Amino acid sequence: MSQNSNLRLKNETLTLEKLQNSKSNSRESPDIKSTFDINTIKIEDVEMVLVGIYKKLVDDFEHLQCRQRTFETVEESHQTIEKYRNYLDTIKKHAEKMYDIVTKCDEFTKNLEDDIDSPRSEDFVYQTKRFMLNYKMPDHRVKLKELPEKIEQSTINIAPIGYSMTLPIIKTMEELHKQHSIYFCEETKCIWMVLPGSNLMKIPFPEIIDCTKVSEKANSIRCRHQTKSSCSDNKQGFWTCSYTHLGEKMVKLGYSVRCPSVPNFGNPTTIRKDITYVKLPDVKSLLMYGLNDIITAAVWLDYNGKKNQRYENLDKG
Repeated sequence: MSQNSNLRLKNETLTLEKLQNSKSNSRESPDIKSTFDINTIKIEDVEMVLVGIYKKLVDDFEHLQCRQRTFETVEESHQTIEKYRNYLDTIKKHAEKMYDIVTKCDEFTKNLEDDIDSPRSEDFVYQTKRFMLNYKMPDHRVKLKELPEKIEQSTINIAPIGYSMTLPIIKTMEELHKQHSIYFCEETKCIWMVLPGSNLMKIPFPEIIDCTKVSEKANSIRCRHQTKSSCSDNKQGFWTCSYTHLGEKMVKLGYSVRCPSVPNFGNPTTIRKDITYVKLPDVKSLLMYGLNDIITAAVWLDYNGKKNQRYENLDKG
């Protein structure tokens, strides 16, 4: 090694010794094995450990330089290299893990800053800007005001279809987030949806057939004769009716236009597996068909003066 290199190494060592000594003078050097506590350890303590490792590396290196040029020195040098490479690999491994978590924490904090919202004065549980639930701290809890039993309603023209019907009115989207349209009823142990006109719809969960794999479409359409006996009286020849009769279970046809990735997505027996293959574009297609069908049904109910109705067997003939 050159004289300049030796001088630089010694200067670095002296600087590190001064740093270590200045910290040792202020307090006893901690026994890292007995006193290490992540909740109380200071950055200076971590720095002292790293400084100590660095100082020992410098000492070991200088010791090797003073040894005779023998195979034993070469072997000792290899052992020294392996020892400190293990130190470096361990530090690097944990530093990368910490960096990854700190990066994720930074992203979370930025999202939180963008999402955070102050609770409305009457709320205990409220929704943030991205619709996540949030809670007031105990010191800020106030008695919840009950929502009015009756929300103001007015006749609204649904511009895209040119039809006017009475709908509940809200002034802002904030009010919309407090409302619910899907409920679980403890009495019936079923899920219900409320449509305009106080029409109650029990959510059905029919079997859904993948029409890209199965051509059989039996029980997917209600028979116009309604009952099986009436259908038998009206059938001609040896033709067998494959439509759904009163009381029989219906099946739903799943097409790729509805959900390209999994055409029969929503099938009760496979949904937990299928959901892993479905992407947001699939869900958007589902919502386009489903939500449009719901408002179309609501318009029909309104047009025909259906109010306060209860529909429980939507998946039966």
